[in-house]
Amino acid sequence: MGARKRRLLPATTLAALPAGGMLGGCTTPGVAGAPVVTAALASRVDEGFSVQGEVTREMTAQMDAASRDAMTAKGFGGEAHRIARLMSDRYNIGLI
Repeated sequence: MGARKRRLLPATTLAALPAGGMLGGCTTPGVAGAPVVTAALASRVDEGFSVQGEVTREMTAQMDAASRDAMTAKGFGGEAHRIARLMSDRYNIGLI
């Protein structure tokens, strides 16, 4: 068995991606190596991506509202240890 030849893939940035939704150039016939997607399918896929974005925004808003500005678990642990240090002078307590 010989050594495998490494295939270099071109680096792309978001600016280099085609405009026009998540499918971008895939909906355009004739793009080299891109599947030809019919207009009906492309509109359904774009609708799916827009619904996904809408659901994500709504879920994020609901999660933010549900948290009611609560601190994280890590913040709570740090605060508990700080209070324990303050109380250690008067009380014999232990936090795990």
